[in-house]
Amino acid sequence: MQQLIISGATYPQFLDDVRAIVRHELAQREPQADSPQADAESSDDLLTVKEVAKLTKSCEQTVHYRATKGYFKRYKLGGRTVFKRSEVLAALQAPGRADGRRSKARRTKK
Repeated sequence: MQQLIISGATYPQFLDDVRAIVRHELAQREPQADSPQADAESSDDLLTVKEVAKLTKSCEQTVHYRATKGYFKRYKLGGRTVFKRSEVLAALQAPGRADGRRSKARRTKK
């Protein structure tokens, strides 16, 4: 183990220096607001059932129904149902079902 010897600095001065170094390192590691990675992360925000209902202008039961039928892909986090914002928006823009299939088979006339 390496040993650190500090001379000429008081304990409060040392703490201030360490805090400044840590802040500097953390600022360098954070993604920039205008980078593509930051945009992708913000578009994949997790939404609760209530938030999806508000976004789709429907009730919470409709959100659960649509998730059951496959319109929205849902995820479970500790017993809570959440949805990715980007997937919900993509499902709203897509015509029909999210997987492109019909909900019922066509009947043919005889």
